[in-house]
Amino acid sequence: MKYESDSKIFENLVLRILLDNSKHMQLQQIYDEVKRNYPELTNDSILCPHDKKPNRPEWQHLVRFGLEHGKKFGIKNERGYWFIDKDEYKKR
Repeated sequence: MKYESDSKIFENLVLRILLDNSKHMQLQQIYDEVKRNYPELTNDSILCPHDKKPNRPEWQHLVRFGLEHGKKFGIKNERGYWFIDKDEYKKR
């Protein structure tokens, strides 16, 4: 899979996870949901070559990328908790 297509896939996964959860989620909880629901996309042996923290899997970088790029759809972060502003999402 190419990075650009991977990032779009993870952006959609993150949106789906946050829409399905009514609660605010910490990053680790989002990682856990992605890993539990999409194990085929979470290969821990493929490490991120451009991450500041060594030995972090690439799929986790793509989750963070999806969260950041999902802000245009209403994804928000307050004090380390991620959620989707459903009113803002509905406007899109």
